[in-house]
This record gives sequence, C-alpha cells and structure tokens, in this order.
Amino acid sequence: MKTIAIDNGHGLNTPGKRTPIMLDGKVIKEWQFNYPTAKKLGELLKYNGFNIIYVSDTEEDNPLSVRTKKANDTKADAYVSIHFNAHQGVWGNHGGIETYHYPNSTKSKELVGLIQDELIRETGLRNRGVKSANFQVLRETNMVSILAECGFMDNLEEAKLMLDGDYQLKCARAIAKGICKYFGVEYKEEKKDIDCSSWAVDAMEWAIELGLTDGTNPKDPITLERFITILHRYSEALE
Repeated sequence: MKTIAIDNGHGLNTPGKRTPIMLDGKVIKEWQFNYPTAKKLGELLKYNGFNIIYVSDTEEDNPLSVRTKKANDTKADAYVSIHFNAHQGVWGNHGGIETYHYPNSTKSKELVGLIQDELIRETGLRNRGVKSANFQVLRETNMVSILAECGFMDNLEEAKLMLDGDYQLKCARAIAKGICKYFGVEYKEEKKDIDCSSWAVDAMEWAIELGLTDGTNPKDPITLERFITILHRYSEALE
C-alpha cells in the first residue's frame, strides 16, 4: 500500500498569504483553501486504498524542514503540497493553475503532468502548465513530490473559489486522480450521500454502481418511461 504525504501549505496567519481586501471588506487566507482541500484529498486517497500522512495538520506555519523530515522518516511514496497562488497582491486578470516539480526530476515531472491535466479538466481554469522550481519541499523530499498552485488569490473571481467546498473537492479529486494514474490504481469515485430510506441504501448503491440510476430523487413515483429505461440499462449491464 502506497503512502502519500500531504502538506497543506502555509499556516493560518502566515504574513502575506491572503487575498487583497474583498468587496465586502474581508480577506481570505490561503490556509482557508489549503487546509480543507488537503483534508478532502486525504479522504479520497484513503478511499482509493492509500495510506495518508498529514505533515502540517495544524493552523501553525510548521517549518518546511519538519514537514519534509516527517515524510522522509515515514518513507512516503509521494509528497503533495497544496497552495493558492498570488501575483503581486493586487487584483488583476492573471489567473489559472500551475503545478511544480523539482528540476530534472523525471518521475516527479511525470506525476506533475498527470495532476496538472486532471486539475484543468476538473476546474476548467486557465492552464499555466507544468513548471519546475527549487522549492524546499521539492528539493528535500526523498520521494516523488509536487506542489500545486490551484488558482490566484489576487484574481477576484478565483479568490471567490477559495472557500467553495465544491471547488476544493474538484481540486482534491483531480490530485487524487493524478496520483492514482501514476501508481496504476483505478480511481474509485467517492460515494455520494443518498437521500433514501435506510433499508434501501444497499440496493440504491448497487443500482448506482451498475449505472441504472444516478441516485437522484429516490422517493419520487416511478413513471413507465423511467422503469423501462432502468430495465434497458440493466439488460446492457448484463451483456
């Protein structure tokens, strides 16, 4: 079983790591995106059979050396650092996603390429490409390592995504899919909450897995056309 070290970027109160002042007078700190996204990534990876180590599971700005040492000491197989970018700290039309590997690291570059592709596919944001950098978390780790910048917090529209749980999940899912592809693991989609009676949950999950239904409106009356469609899908599933 592969082990993935997850780094949630900067601490809650790290100087400078925040948006410019929003229209409502508030600011969003980078940690407010990084931390929940790291947690979502961890859950998705565990669901797909990976071991997880959080190397900075705190509001504090833990030293980078502590994070990399923890990953190295536990012999993690990959290191993922989650961030939200900034240009000059003033609102502008710059934006998009870019993902980093250590220079000349062929294996890390391969992982970065897979994750970057998935991030663009999931989010639809501008593709700023795969890049290399001499970041400490990439340089001092003994395993494949990547650093993802999942948008720009000094782009107003992208800054609004930072607290969006759906956007956080998209980024986490993209990173998880890239990791699964790299390690040859078939990605399993997370189970969605199903609003049906407790006695019907197992059957509903079975039907969703077979593609007979998407699980929506489970308590609605069934029409003839819906019933026939389910039968048709079931016959195709048996082929």
